[in-house]
Amino acid sequence: MRIPLIAIVLLHCACAITAQHDSFSQEIFITYEEMPQFPGGEAARKKFIASHFHLCEICEEVTGKIILRFDIDATGYPAHLEIIRPLHPHFLPVIEAIWAAMPCFIPGKWKGQPVSTSVIFPIKIGLE
Repeated sequence: MRIPLIAIVLLHCACAITAQHDSFSQEIFITYEEMPQFPGGEAARKKFIASHFHLCEICEEVTGKIILRFDIDATGYPAHLEIIRPLHPHFLPVIEAIWAAMPCFIPGKWKGQPVSTSVIFPIKIGLE
């Protein structure tokens, strides 16, 4: 029973990959040749988060990671926010403020062309 199920899953994945190659300007890529980049690199990303991150009193003692997932379209515009791990409900306004101020990224590329991509955006919370 496991072999047919695995074969069906692999066949489905192969069809999805083929569809992405045929019309890669409209598909959202999970794997790509060049990752999307925050403008200015990792140091700029950390500075951006620090400048838009304001903790409420309840959240000051919470540590861990907030995990966001979103898409970056072929022009670099971030869209379709999904909060994978909010860490605490009181962080939601903080996440919304960061999302509202999010700049356009340098888009990911496939075969040298900008494509829509899906990214994971972690935000570390805690004492440094």
